[in-house]
Amino acid sequence: MKSIIKQEIVYEGIFIKVRHDTVRVKNCEYVREIIESNTGVLIAAIDNRNRIVLVKQNRHNHGDVYEVPAGAIKENESPRQAAKRELLEETGIKAQKWRLISTHHNGVHNEGLNYFFLARDLSTAKNSPDQDEQISGLKFFRFDQINGLIDQELIPDLRNRACIWKAQLEIN
Repeated sequence: MKSIIKQEIVYEGIFIKVRHDTVRVKNCEYVREIIESNTGVLIAAIDNRNRIVLVKQNRHNHGDVYEVPAGAIKENESPRQAAKRELLEETGIKAQKWRLISTHHNGVHNEGLNYFFLARDLSTAKNSPDQDEQISGLKFFRFDQINGLIDQELIPDLRNRACIWKAQLEIN
């Protein structure tokens, strides 16, 4: 059995905090690093031809990449409300059908949660990305094209890959 003896914030940034937890395990003390991050949503928006929409963004540490629409859940916002807002902001798309397909932690050393949503029955609207986002477009991809994007490191983030794979399983 493990018990927390002490918690100390060692770094606090815009999107994350890093904490050292001192824990007792079998009469020994260990320090564990824990990342506190925002709870977020990722959206697999699938059109009537079973293609998934990905946004092209520039990430300073990876360059131009493709991602599913995603973002943080704001205070007093439900995960579904955040998913609808993020899909509209990043793509200019609205969906009539929504289904939660996964909820999980970002990792064993991370306290942030992710909610994966499957969005169907899509229609267009006006998008308005956040000021700090560098979205340069969006594109619909067939699922048989996704592995090529992954092999080229154009979808480098495991959360995005997992959301895409989970959506593919859900619609097949």
